[in-house]
Amino acid sequence: MHAPPSSASARSPGESLLDLVPELGDQLPAAEHAAVRRGTPVQTVAVPPGPWDPMDLVGPDGAIGFLVAEGAVVRDVLLAGSVASDLLGPGDVAGLGVDEAALVPAEIRWTVSAPARIAVVDARLLAGLEVWPAVTARLLSRATRQTSTLAVQRAISQLPRVDQRLLALFWHLAERWGRVGRDGIVVRLALTHETLGRMVGARRPTVSLALKELATEGTVVRRLDGAWVLRREGLDRLEPEHEGAGWQPPDASVLPDLHVSPGSSPRITLPVAPGEDLRGRLRQLGGSYVEQERRVREVLERCAATREELIRSRQRREEAALRVRRAPPR
Repeated sequence: MHAPPSSASARSPGESLLDLVPELGDQLPAAEHAAVRRGTPVQTVAVPPGPWDPMDLVGPDGAIGFLVAEGAVVRDVLLAGSVASDLLGPGDVAGLGVDEAALVPAEIRWTVSAPARIAVVDARLLAGLEVWPAVTARLLSRATRQTSTLAVQRAISQLPRVDQRLLALFWHLAERWGRVGRDGIVVRLALTHETLGRMVGARRPTVSLALKELATEGTVVRRLDGAWVLRREGLDRLEPEHEGAGWQPPDASVLPDLHVSPGSSPRITLPVAPGEDLRGRLRQLGGSYVEQERRVREVLERCAATREELIRSRQRREEAALRVRRAPPR
């Protein structure tokens, strides 16, 4: 299933991949730029904001993917009633649809958040890239950078507080869409609270509350024109905590000390953490266990007495009813 396509203008032929993403030619000799431009033709499509279906890009030369030349495109992944989103911007490359052989039944939907210009990656472009491996290498490098970007967003979604996630997400977006303004870094992106929630793994009401807190403290403020203003002070809350991160060797202080004497069985001595009287703690737990056991025993004894009393009461009622039935009529 695909989202209903938005109205897109006709394709614009005659452009070059190098013109759309100039950094792809950074390592080329100056004399080769003109030849690369001629050898990497692309067709572009202007797409207005709204739902969009990349399958509309499929033409006579085929299409295996697309490159975002301008604007911003939101990719929603739907799975088991949940939605996760990420944002594609200038220079990002994506494929069409989903992997038909995938076991997980995920669905992808696309939405153009800001007016976009999309370049079609088709067979003609791939044929041109075969002649220029340096350009292909740079394009693959950008794809690798996208993977790193998604890894950062995944780390953002794991932060414990939603306000931290949103703060980190906005600074993450500012790397590409941010501009220096008078009051801070300005991010001009039309993102709803629901979309922001899908990008950080939170519900819309929680996002709205967190954004209100960030606005109150002045770290992330939304202007009347819809742009977001980020204050430098907010970055201080995002400093990584290296302690405990990554793989850690086993802590020898928590391993039991095994003592073996000749001709005896192994005796395990549990280590005592610094500043903690383990034996005293065990005695305390033992006393607590004895007290709990005594209370449970009392409750069980009361329940047994109540049960016996109910049995005797029922027997008395049955005997009384039997006497009434046996009594001669008056």
